[in-house]
Amino acid sequence: MESQIIEIDADQWQGVAGRPEWTAGLEAGKVLFFPRLRFEFLPEEKAFLRPDIRDPKSRNISLNVDGALKGAAGDAATQAALARMIGRFREQANALIAGLLPHYVPALRPAPTSYRPSQVETRSQSWRADDRRLHVDSFPSRPNYGGMRPAKSP
Repeated sequence: MESQIIEIDADQWQGVAGRPEWTAGLEAGKVLFFPRLRFEFLPEEKAFLRPDIRDPKSRNISLNVDGALKGAAGDAATQAALARMIGRFREQANALIAGLLPHYVPALRPAPTSYRPSQVETRSQSWRADDRRLHVDSFPSRPNYGGMRPAKSP
């Protein structure tokens, strides 16, 4: 059986040139897997690797397209630093997409970028909001009807 996962040996977010077979695989429903591609936390951002940085009333922390941060705990300085970190991730994700799939860039629609500092494996969620399931860009509660919604810079 042919694998549904295409492993890509990139270790940088920028400069990854797409290949026609990757695009074809993605369009056929395969998953592009980047086992060596890491988001590097700055030393001061490592403090955000804890669940209590999330407001307990929120399921995740998100950075809206307009730069507004939602769902975070902490003072104004902490929230501003967290927004910068999530924004940096969004910029790197957009750079990766621009290199891999440049012809898709004009069709991208901005959407919030989320950060989930809590374990999801044991958290009880409805099927409509289950973070344990593989999802690329959509949940049953927020379908995209076939459109692409990757992270987009404000």
